[in-house]
Amino acid sequence: PGVDTMSATGMATICNMGAEVGALSSVSPFTVHMYDFLSATGRREVAELAEKHRELLTADEAAEYDHTVEIDLSTLEPMVSGPQPA
Repeated sequence: PGVDTMSATGMATICNMGAEVGALSSVSPFTVHMYDFLSATGRREVAELAEKHRELLTADEAAEYDHTVEIDLSTLEPMVSGPQPA
């Protein structure tokens, strides 16, 4: 399941969080939700090209990472960011 259950904007939010903890890059595999997002925002040609090359838009099985972070997606809850009450 994992990212296959997340919206494209949800995956972007998770990737943006990576920068907040020092990640130089974050990657999510291409999913149907990304296809839908690109299509809905006037970029259907990009979506179709990505779909055509889907096997290239995923993690390399032999990839080695300096550090990985696993997130239990079932524990995430919506939250509004802002000043915390004193």
